[in-house]
Parts: sequence; C-alpha cells; structure tokens
Amino acid sequence: MKLFKRASGFTLIELLVTIALGAFVVSTSIALYQVVRKAQLANAQSLTMTQNLVVAQRSIAAALEGALASCATASRHISLVRDNRFWLQAKQAVAEVHRANSILPGLKKVGSAPAQRHAGSDVLVLRPTRLPATPIVSHDLDEGAFITQNAIGLRRGELATVCDENVAVVFQVSRVSAKKVYYTHATILPGNCADPFRSAECGGGHHWGSTTLLARYSPSVFYIGNGRSGLALYKQQPTVFGRGSSRRLALHTQELVAGITQLKASVSRSVAGEGLASIALRLTIADTSASGERRYEKHAFTLPLQTP
Repeated sequence: MKLFKRASGFTLIELLVTIALGAFVVSTSIALYQVVRKAQLANAQSLTMTQNLVVAQRSIAAALEGALASCATASRHISLVRDNRFWLQAKQAVAEVHRANSILPGLKKVGSAPAQRHAGSDVLVLRPTRLPATPIVSHDLDEGAFITQNAIGLRRGELATVCDENVAVVFQVSRVSAKKVYYTHATILPGNCADPFRSAECGGGHHWGSTTLLARYSPSVFYIGNGRSGLALYKQQPTVFGRGSSRRLALHTQELVAGITQLKASVSRSVAGEGLASIALRLTIADTSASGERRYEKHAFTLPLQTP
C-alpha cells in the first residue's frame, strides 16, 4: 500500500491566528486613521474660525482707516441730509457702542428674519471722515458750492464733510465739477435741507476760513445678525445706487463673516475728553464639527484711534 506525503501549508490554527492578527492590524489602522482625520478636521475648523475672526477684525479696522481727527473733535456737528437713517446725530463721535435693545434709524430690528439683529449683541457705530481730504479755497453761496484745492474723487450722491476746529457739517454731494463740490441741486434722494449753509438750522452763519477741510464721510454700522447659515457679522453703510434720475443714496446691508455669534465693544476716551483713544472689541465665533460638537473661539483686540 502506497502512502501519501503530507502536503506543505498552513494548519487551520495558523490560518486562524493569521486572520486574527490581520483583522487586528486593519481595525487598529482604521481607528488610528479616524483619530488622525478627526484631529485634522478639528484643526482645519479651528484655523478657519481663526481666519474668519481676523477677517472680521480687518473689516472693522478698515472702516476707520484714514479717519480725520480734526473733523471728529469739532465742537459742533450738523447734518444737512434730509434722511436721518444714516446715523447723523447732532453730536457725532467717531465711534459709539449701542446695546442690543437700542433703536437707531435705519438699523435692522431684532428678529429672526434674514439680516435682522441678534438679541444680546452690541452694535458698533462708526462715523469717520476719511482721507483723502482737501483744503477749500472759497465757499460760493450763490452757486451752492465749495471750491477746493484738489479733487478727492467724490461722486454725485455721496456724503461729504466740511469742517474746521469749530464746526463739522455733513451734506450730500449733488454735483462735482473739476474742483467744485456742489450741494444745492436736489436731483438725488434724499437730498439736503431746503436752504443749505444759509439758514441757521441748515448750517448757515459760519465762516469757512483757510483751515477748512473737505473730505468723504463714511459712516457704517457693525452688528450680529441672521446669516445664510447661522449667525454672522453684518455691516450697514450708505451706498449710492442707480443711474441718472434714479440715482439715490440708501443703506446697503452686507453679510461679512459667517459664524460670528457675539460682538462686545467699548470705547475709551482720551484724558482731555477730546476725540477717542481706542475701541476694545471682543468677537466670538462658533462652528459645528463633524461630530456635531460646538466649538467656540473668542478674539479680543483693540483698534487705536489716534487719527491723523
């Protein structure tokens, strides 16, 4: 009788051990990959939130870039613009903080609709008169225009400020011709008061001398509102819309940075009480990670207001 030789190979026990070891290696690799992937996602989300906070900071800082101290520290502030939605109060600080329940003309109300304000967050109002500025040569009341030394790129319908150390007046530019800036032609809404720079209630009675400057006026408001995908930082500012006879000045509302859930601000004044020293801001941002957890980051910074 012929005997068969034993075939070479793995035994059943060896196969089971190999399979078990392989399964352990694969499962460990998958678990390690998931941990690494989760950490990468968390780091990416944290980086995105940090970048969004920086964008928010720069957006607010840009609104104050080139602010004119001479206009901000004038003892008397007047607005000739008929519409009071542009935050042109009689006394115009460069920066003001309003609480959540504050009601400002034109500012979005607190509510749940898109772009409406989120309750519990501050509202930052900025009213800088910004560079470039130009001295005026003369003021022609009959023609209703300021003759300036240099053109500064103002357009019809925009807001401008003429100021010296005593008085600062905001008006809407009705026409620009060479180095003349007009304010009387009521061709663009909302327009100026009926008798600009003549009657006392409409900016009259002041002599604009050699120290007078004319510059662009750029008010804006920052607040937390309801964005496309949750809370966001919003900005409102007067913007010229339309062409020709339909050209008008109206408030433009823009979502700047998504995910910003809180804005807290305070304004510190200089020792002398004239002008401002700085704005202290704290922004809070939230995001949802892949695991559904809420992540929050706070960012505090100070915007100096030592204006040129």
